[in-house]
Amino acid sequence: MKGRIAALVVVSTIAVGALMVGGSVLLNRFGSGCPPRNEQLAGVLASLSILGVHPPTAQSAASNFGCEEDDGYALAWQSYKTGDSLRSVEEFYTRAALEDGWTPQDEAFAELCFTKMVLGTKAYLSVAPFDPYKPESGSTYTIEVVATRDGDMDMGC
Repeated sequence: MKGRIAALVVVSTIAVGALMVGGSVLLNRFGSGCPPRNEQLAGVLASLSILGVHPPTAQSAASNFGCEEDDGYALAWQSYKTGDSLRSVEEFYTRAALEDGWTPQDEAFAELCFTKMVLGTKAYLSVAPFDPYKPESGSTYTIEVVATRDGDMDMGC
């Protein structure tokens, strides 16, 4: 009887462990907010050269890529710390984006917004102060690219 109980405990422990590992894999694969159709797109966005372009005085602060949790759209961003004015940062990225084939968008929430086709879908590039309420010199700003392969969702900036 003791042997059966011990065997049952061992089997139960293994089964629970397998469920936890399998559930974790499924959660990471399908519950992360990144639908398969946008997974590859997120990686491509992260590799875009525009994210690595910055004014000479700017220093890399942080970066990431993946998919937005709720809507599943692909995104990649890079933030930089600089002592430059926001105006000079905006002028730098306007030139850099145009040279890289991005098209300016006039009607956007972000002050700087551009579009470009990436893997057959429209990607949106925006540049904004990390803290829009304190856009003074010496602050951090973020350059972000978003896109989705969901045809019914227009991202915009």
